[in-house]
Amino acid sequence: MAKVLVVVLGLVVLTGAALLTTGGPSPAPPGVRQDSSSAGPSGTLRPARGSWVGYRVRETVGGIGVRTAVGRTEGVRGSATVAGGRLERASIEVDMESLRSDQGGRDMALRTRGIETDRFPRARFELTAPVATARRFEARGRLTLHGVTRPVRLSLETGRAPDVLELAGALPIRFRDYGMQPPNVAGVATVRPEGILELRLLMKR
Repeated sequence: MAKVLVVVLGLVVLTGAALLTTGGPSPAPPGVRQDSSSAGPSGTLRPARGSWVGYRVRETVGGIGVRTAVGRTEGVRGSATVAGGRLERASIEVDMESLRSDQGGRDMALRTRGIETDRFPRARFELTAPVATARRFEARGRLTLHGVTRPVRLSLETGRAPDVLELAGALPIRFRDYGMQPPNVAGVATVRPEGILELRLLMKR
């Protein structure tokens, strides 16, 4: 029995070490690349190529180390109305089934655990109050995630060029607020009870 326990513990350590050392460094948090010298576009804008939404969480792997897990998807659609330097309306929908990270096992686990993308394939943010698109601002809205809708305040940074309004931001998420259990990957990688929703949107006419 003792030998079996030693073998099992050894496999857990080896698996954890393998997970910690596979994959590249985590992508940096989102930020804007455009400057703000332009007034930017106005009218009805939609997410263009290069837009993405994702998550950032801290994983404990095999009890031997902690790393940052990042998953993203370019499956973003919706629209926003900009007039006079103000964001008047916005509704953004995300295809959660297309979320991908550097670990296929993690992506598979999220289909039935945590975010449960098989059951809840879409997430949505809707602006509830117009707001001026300053260099940095806070957008009030409703976030629907894992079938639960809650009011949120999304911190955003803006970059503007004549043909694009760039938005980058982050929103802390407590899993329990959206009825989610922190995901567990094969009993080896466990996730902290909170994470960060991240986004970078390139909005064009």
